[in-house]
Amino acid sequence: MSVTRVSDFTNKMLRLQHAKEILKSEFAGIDGVIDQFIDTARPWYIFPDLQERPLVINLWGMTGTGKTSLVKRFVELIEWQSYFHCDMGESAEYKWSLRNRFSDLHSHRNGLPLIIGFDEFQHARTIKANGAQVNEPSLRLIWELMDSGQFQISRDNENITYELSGAINALERALVYNIKIINGKLESEPELFKNCIKDQRFDFVHSAFIEADSIKRGAFLFNDHFLDQLLEETKVQFKNRKALDNFIGQCTGIELLAFLKQAYEDFYRPVTVDCSKALIIVMGNLDEAYPACHNFNPDLSADLFYRESLQIQLPQIKSTLKQYFRSEQIARLGHIHIIYPALSVKAYKQIIQQQIDKLKQIYHSKLGIEVHFEQSIERLIYREGVNPSQGTRPLFSCIHNLLQAPMAQIALFIQENSIQARLIHVEYQNKFILFHFIGSEHIINTLKIKPSLRIEILRRERKDNNQALVAVHESGHAVLSMLLLRKIPMQVFSSTVDSEMEGLVSNPPSNSIASKNWIKNQIAVLIGGLCAEKIIFGEDAISLGSESDLRMATQLAMKALLKNGFYKYPVSFTPAADDNNLAVSTLTEELDRECIRWMQEAEAYAVETLKNNMELLLNCSWKLSERRSVDKKDLRNLFLKFASVEDRSSWFETISESEKYREILRSQKSGAILPVMHK
Repeated sequence: MSVTRVSDFTNKMLRLQHAKEILKSEFAGIDGVIDQFIDTARPWYIFPDLQERPLVINLWGMTGTGKTSLVKRFVELIEWQSYFHCDMGESAEYKWSLRNRFSDLHSHRNGLPLIIGFDEFQHARTIKANGAQVNEPSLRLIWELMDSGQFQISRDNENITYELSGAINALERALVYNIKIINGKLESEPELFKNCIKDQRFDFVHSAFIEADSIKRGAFLFNDHFLDQLLEETKVQFKNRKALDNFIGQCTGIELLAFLKQAYEDFYRPVTVDCSKALIIVMGNLDEAYPACHNFNPDLSADLFYRESLQIQLPQIKSTLKQYFRSEQIARLGHIHIIYPALSVKAYKQIIQQQIDKLKQIYHSKLGIEVHFEQSIERLIYREGVNPSQGTRPLFSCIHNLLQAPMAQIALFIQENSIQARLIHVEYQNKFILFHFIGSEHIINTLKIKPSLRIEILRRERKDNNQALVAVHESGHAVLSMLLLRKIPMQVFSSTVDSEMEGLVSNPPSNSIASKNWIKNQIAVLIGGLCAEKIIFGEDAISLGSESDLRMATQLAMKALLKNGFYKYPVSFTPAADDNNLAVSTLTEELDRECIRWMQEAEAYAVETLKNNMELLLNCSWKLSERRSVDKKDLRNLFLKFASVEDRSSWFETISESEKYREILRSQKSGAILPVMHK
């Protein structure tokens, strides 16, 4: 390797490392994504000439997690000039946009390294939501591009074709009249030339082809506008305008006519676009791959979303892609799929801090005063602006409304009160954002602004009958989750912001094996809210709040019985009316009775378990009736203090289901006594 090559290699490696560090400092919560992205792009960046086909990197995630911003910033940091960005979400314009973008590729970067970004790629779907295929010819270019990196395209420029045809006709007419054109210049009498073409239909020729008002013998035949357009279509032959001018400056009229005719023919001949040295970055939102993405309740834990998203692997992504694209197209996307996690609580707090740091600079540049934001402001922003399923966009909007929009009001307040302050101290207190103007030592004035809060105002402890009822219901779920599933919920709510969800239990992702025993316990947990209401308030005082619980429990039981061999027959059942009936027809009454029996057993088990732990149920319910939420730490303390002695001791000693399966296999292999699965 030459000295120059080694130096170039070293510089590129250092630039990539610097880009990685900057990206991690600017984008919170996606360090793993950045590592994967930089490491995957490195071979292309260092040795693009060794690449025989495009390198395709796919970035998938929920909305508002920074995919587009990351790619644009990466391009800036490596100082790459050739970045072609195509937004597939431009549904009304993307056909035109794609055609023109690909023409640009042929004109400017044909066969050379470049970066192509396909954003909002889910909108380029070739399979509709109903399963029907989309026939969109313009999209075929994308899939050809991702395969070999080479495809053919017809150019489309009405201006140049119109002017070329006019020039050709004018030249043909001039040559018929023996007009002399030597070295690209008019050598006959100008009036003779004008007269020979004046009856032509091409009036535009006089302005685009010749300088009609100032023609002189020896004048160059073509004007700059025409030559510039001609150069765009002949860049393969001429590297620059000077090269084109030199060529024309050596041509006779006959040679010029032949050249223009050849250019006209070449223009209509499909050209090969070569992007084999390209880095193609596909960016898209695959909400279906994220289980909780359609839950817009701001009270849900960002950490719960984050943990669930970490369990999404390549098979789930490809399974989701089947809803959008055909199998051969998924294959062309390649095997490099980088999955964005949902943002955690820590990531959101880092983003808030980054935005506050930017605000400090904005305040200082606009007002000339240092600003300090108290933690109460950061807490307000988090509680008002974070909606875990919607990413950073609501957060940025919230920060703008709370802290950036009032800047004009602050400037006016300073002017009207002739304030000379060295610092603005900002805090949130008693439903007001307070801007304290501090002089040399003390507060000299304070501006109070009451923010328009849309979320925080809904978070309140009502301490009424409804909250007490919801508290008991949700405590039933939470207590049974701890006792039967061995899972302490991350948070339990007796009042939420979501008008369609009065309470909720936020459970961590489960990695338990869905055994028959686990499913029956899960059913007991699902109907545990209704059972808790019956135990504490009585049969006649139960509420209507168990509809979704009962539906999910019944569906879980019926699926296990119908499809998973949990009934006495080892078969799969299906409704008799099913057109693709390749399973045994449903034994309706028999299976209904079995499902009802499961539900009754689950109810009895839930009631028995709750009654054995009444002190835990009552204390959990009371705490939830006084507060709108109880977190994992409080739930654990309640369990350790109030659960029955038997349940407390067995809770820590119980071997997990997955460990028992392995233990049974090991015991049977060695001939030992088989352990019994706990109920």
